[in-house]
Amino acid sequence: MKIEKITLSRQELVEKDGEYELVEKDKETVPCVITNRALQLARQEGVTKSSLATDLLNLQPADEININDLKKIENGEMDPEDANIKLGEFGEVDDLKMLQAIYVGYIGGQILLGNKQPKYSFDDFLEVYNADVVERTTLYMNLLTDTRKNDFKGEIEKSTSKKVQKGEKK
Repeated sequence: MKIEKITLSRQELVEKDGEYELVEKDKETVPCVITNRALQLARQEGVTKSSLATDLLNLQPADEININDLKKIENGEMDPEDANIKLGEFGEVDDLKMLQAIYVGYIGGQILLGNKQPKYSFDDFLEVYNADVVERTTLYMNLLTDTRKNDFKGEIEKSTSKKVQKGEKK
């Protein structure tokens, strides 16, 4: 299980030299991971309809999203127009559904930190979680999918191969 991190902060609009600027206050970085207990608490709070992980998976878009392209866009390595997905064309997933899944991850992180209840309710969380659409989508996909390489599978396939490799004994 990979534990993601999110940054929470309050934003304030400040006027400087005749122009407006967003200033972040009370910035904090917290862990974000979906756990069984987090699903249960989210259901009890009314954020999700049930405590089943499959409900979060059903929030995934109808079309396949290329997570690698999202990461390249987030890092500035790729222009959104060149990606296999077009931002804003995520089928059945709306932003609120992604935020609900991220909030479940926030609850999971709070539980792992030893807090029995999350510091923020869902409404309060929406006030302090200010990530842009690319960051939200990337986090959402990372929370619901395991993108890590599975070396174990490759080693099993290699060890059960009937073909003798160069330098191996029969």
